[in-house]
Amino acid sequence: MTHLYYIIFKKDDSGYITDGDYRVFYDKSKTVFLKALSRKPRELKEMLTEIAGVCKNVDPTVIEQDARDFYKKLEESGFIVSGENEEELKTKDKPIDIYNLKSRLKL
Repeated sequence: MTHLYYIIFKKDDSGYITDGDYRVFYDKSKTVFLKALSRKPRELKEMLTEIAGVCKNVDPTVIEQDARDFYKKLEESGFIVSGENEEELKTKDKPIDIYNLKSRLKL
């Protein structure tokens, strides 16, 4: 399960995630992963099915590994949380210090 904290702007060919002051931009290939995120917790399997529907000529195992890597970086940077269930999401849910965001980015 994943849960989104920040605002994401998604277009067909690009996208970015922002806290209102600082933006991280992504190209078309990563925007597919951004589009699968939601403020409502979602199962990774559900997200991968959605992504695979867009990336029809890509091996599903490649999609899964790329998605896991991408979401891991977002989580390490504090943009999303992930967990096995909603209780774990709530436990990981911590206030974000937007003033130190740039120093925490690992993207």
